[in-house]
Amino acid sequence: MRKVEIMRFVLLGALGFGIGGAIAAASWPLLVFTFGASALLFVLSGAAGGASLGLALEDRRRTVALALLGILGTLVGGIVALVIAFLFLASDEALYGVRGAMGIFGGAAVGASLGLAFRDWKRLLVLILAGAVGFGAGVIVAVFVLRSVFGGDFMAGTAGTIVLYAITGIVGGASLGAALGYLEWAAQRPRSRMLLRVVALASVPLIGGLLLAGFVLPGRSICGEEERTAFTEFPQYSGVEKKPESNSQSGGCAVFYNTSAPPEEVAAYYAEQLDGHGWKVEHQLKAKGDRSEEEGGTLVTAYRDELIYEAFYESLEMYDPPRPGTHVAVHVSEGRRK
Repeated sequence: MRKVEIMRFVLLGALGFGIGGAIAAASWPLLVFTFGASALLFVLSGAAGGASLGLALEDRRRTVALALLGILGTLVGGIVALVIAFLFLASDEALYGVRGAMGIFGGAAVGASLGLAFRDWKRLLVLILAGAVGFGAGVIVAVFVLRSVFGGDFMAGTAGTIVLYAITGIVGGASLGAALGYLEWAAQRPRSRMLLRVVALASVPLIGGLLLAGFVLPGRSICGEEERTAFTEFPQYSGVEKKPESNSQSGGCAVFYNTSAPPEEVAAYYAEQLDGHGWKVEHQLKAKGDRSEEEGGTLVTAYRDELIYEAFYESLEMYDPPRPGTHVAVHVSEGRRK
């Protein structure tokens, strides 16, 4: 097998998993309308990635097997990623670390499922590592690109989700394609197997480095100095003293607290303070009749330079036990006007 043919594996892997990622992302907005039935589309999207590697092998039987195993890998990998999301996003861990961990472990599941088609533990191990590194790096690259373009609103809307999944799929698929192509090439050259072992061993610290860089290093950068400074410009409603914390969902700083005041009163306070400190207030909840939902909604939204200041609320009446008052969530992050 010539070296140029390895590139065919890379390109087909990137194309197949890129398309599969876009299909998977497009299935999420349909969940509400299909009562969850579109989750099947998410799972089936793995067939595109698996089949693409089978086409690179030019083996019809393997193409079918890899398509089916791609479905299995997407199912298992999706479940793993969701578990990580529920465990860590709720506790406001580092944005890149959480997304990277979702990609690493989800990608490892995809690589493992595809490796079953070859009944060879060495290929299985290499594809697990390639999936972990590729999808882990892919999701970090995707988040970086989207945050650079959209700021804290990078996941807003279907388009952002599709781009996130597509980029992740492209990078992850290229990594799996490169690994599988090299495995096929090395099988014809026994002397190349030593290099393969070196590459496989090097992948282990690379995965560890991705996790370290994702969880440890960016923790403070999510809640940066500009965002923290914005929280010190004026006190929270009724003088609540809360230290802003990193929030991976908004990609910035956040403060949470409860108050006995109605949401309209809290919104008026923030609008007045923000306007007096040079923020452009573009939304304010002014009266009870303005509430889009009785249970919760947006109190105020304001912009200044590249920062967005948002305050949200939930009625404490919906809590257990129900009680009068408002739960307030204040977010400051890098963002752009929608």
